[in-house]
Amino acid sequence: MSCQAIGYGRSMRRAAGTQARTGEIEQTVCDATERLLATRRFADLSVADILAEAGVSRASFYFYFASKYELLSAVSERAVDEVYAVTQTWLHRAEDEPPLDALRAAMQGAVTRWAAHGPVLRAIVESAASAPEIDAQWKRLMTRFTAAAAEQIERERAAGVAPAGMDARALGTLLTWMTERALYLMVSGGEPEFADADALVDTMAGVWWRAIYGAEPAGTGASSGLSHSD
Repeated sequence: MSCQAIGYGRSMRRAAGTQARTGEIEQTVCDATERLLATRRFADLSVADILAEAGVSRASFYFYFASKYELLSAVSERAVDEVYAVTQTWLHRAEDEPPLDALRAAMQGAVTRWAAHGPVLRAIVESAASAPEIDAQWKRLMTRFTAAAAEQIERERAAGVAPAGMDARALGTLLTWMTERALYLMVSGGEPEFADADALVDTMAGVWWRAIYGAEPAGTGASSGLSHSD
């Protein structure tokens, strides 16, 4: 559900049968929240801070969002949608796209979008530990990735591109959450080794490659190495 969709759903529940709002106010609030998170932690933000930055009234805010946590869910979903879109290069790999190239492009896209929305994505990961509604929302969003990864692993195996192996859902889930943690550490500055985005892309692509395809899957023509020159 996007920033506008949450607001739209709330307006329809509270004013059934009336004309839907345009969504401009909730979009303004979401944009203001993302700006604030660039310099402040979500735990330190109050609704009053958000209202001042957005230039909207308290009544308008609560018309669209029940709490600042619901607002964070909306803002983070917008960012996650972008991450999901750029990972389609591997999640729905074209037949003529070498698997390693597709993986690398997906990881590059994920790193780029996490970097662009780092404060928002950091905020939802950190808030999940203390806010059950945020924890449930984040797990729901991550399920999109774990399910899609498992389905792609199964497709690659069925096509003879990847060898049979461990349970696809367990493998997809493990790889997805491993990647989430690495990307969180990248944007939060929690791991200096992840500050080099190119190295992180290569490492993540390599781990996914070896876990799914092994050293050199038959019939792909793709190298098991990580260098474009291989």
